[in-house]
Amino acid sequence: LKCDESFLEKHLDYVSEFTYHTGGMNGFLYPLCLYVADNKDRGDNTIVTGYCGSELLRNAHRGGAVTAQLVIDYLKDKSSLEDKIKNYEIFVKNSLEYNEEIIGEVISELDDYFDALPKDLSVNQKLGIFEFEESMPKIFGSWIYSGMHFQRIRVPFMDQVFLEKITKTQISQFYREFLEQNPLRRFYGQLMYSKIIDRTYPKLGRYISGKGYSPKDLLSFIGRVRITFGYFKKNMKAKKQEFDNLALISGAIKFVNETFEDESIRDFYISRLNDSYRNEILRDSIFNELSLIEYDNLLKIDNKD
Repeated sequence: LKCDESFLEKHLDYVSEFTYHTGGMNGFLYPLCLYVADNKDRGDNTIVTGYCGSELLRNAHRGGAVTAQLVIDYLKDKSSLEDKIKNYEIFVKNSLEYNEEIIGEVISELDDYFDALPKDLSVNQKLGIFEFEESMPKIFGSWIYSGMHFQRIRVPFMDQVFLEKITKTQISQFYREFLEQNPLRRFYGQLMYSKIIDRTYPKLGRYISGKGYSPKDLLSFIGRVRITFGYFKKNMKAKKQEFDNLALISGAIKFVNETFEDESIRDFYISRLNDSYRNEILRDSIFNELSLIEYDNLLKIDNKD
């Protein structure tokens, strides 16, 4: 499905639907998931997705949607964590209040979580377990649950038996270096994924992904050369990239204008959203705030009814 006018017109409806079904999770970031489920040809009413496929095999190299920068910084050097948090761009550039009590509670929860893990695990294995137990179920689980209100969702890569077998092999992220940056070494984690696609759906393997290369490129020397050049090109492009994917920021600005009567509050959020066009972390953080606000509004409507 293409992101066309029908999606843009109903953008806020899908935001509200996702937010409601997931208890206030980031509906402003994932409305397209519901759009796809709602508009799929009703044929057999089933969607098979590749959610978690690459996450099973790839190795984290920076903070993002699946792995919070906070967790990475905690595992890097817990002793300097609070100083790092105070210097997070989201606090420095946008005058957000740094709440020591809340941050302290978060750090305490991380202490409890990682202290309970086996002591002989590597740092990368601890990070992988955190992703599998905390991040991935919450991120992909919310997509799946909200989409199930429109279609039956099937996610082969989240099969428990398959997951356990993969994580015991050297192709999983558990046996690689913490925050591996070398693109040549990172190829290894994607190789099996590419071979599965090549055997089951070769045409899909030739599509160029958002990363600038196709899964099939991993299976040839020339393809890997393209990936290497694409890796460095992507890093250069990221510095100039705008993060208004599918007009999500534009949709959030529309929500702010329609939701807040207080002009100063409107101006505050719109200013921050305008700053987030080139700042993915800030964008996702604001989307989280607005999702919680929308969830509270939806609960108030429910209570009135």
